[in-house]
Amino acid sequence: APAAARLLLARPGPMPGAMARRALSDDAKAKAAEAEQQQQQQEEAAGQTEAAGEPAAQNEELAALKEQVAKLEAEAKEAKDKMLRAYAEMENVRQRSKREVESAQTYANQKFAKALLSTADNLVRALEAVPEEERSGDGANKHLASLYEGIAMTEGELSKV
Repeated sequence: APAAARLLLARPGPMPGAMARRALSDDAKAKAAEAEQQQQQQEEAAGQTEAAGEPAAQNEELAALKEQVAKLEAEAKEAKDKMLRAYAEMENVRQRSKREVESAQTYANQKFAKALLSTADNLVRALEAVPEEERSGDGANKHLASLYEGIAMTEGELSKV
């Protein structure tokens, strides 16, 4: 084996073995580096076109988001308006109901007072209708005198109210 190695070393021309592999390896490395450099250039070019396309896409997305925000703000404004109107309507109904209840109480009291006044007037008329001679003295009717006295007491109590 040492003699064969000497022969190979003494021979002119390309050398087999490690040196040849190293030389091939250098060519492969250079080609790989060149391919890698081309790939990087292609990626950079693609990145530039993507970057150039990104602002347009971002602008479209931004415009769509702004439109959506505007739409949501309009909906919120409309909902707030409806809520305020409903609240105002509820307040109006509450106040109207309160006035109606107060009015009903006032008119009910007036109606009751009018009825009592009419009753009191009738009691006074009944008392005036009985002549004094019939209720007092020797020829007085005891039953009529008792009735007169009861009507007078009822009218007195009613007057106090």
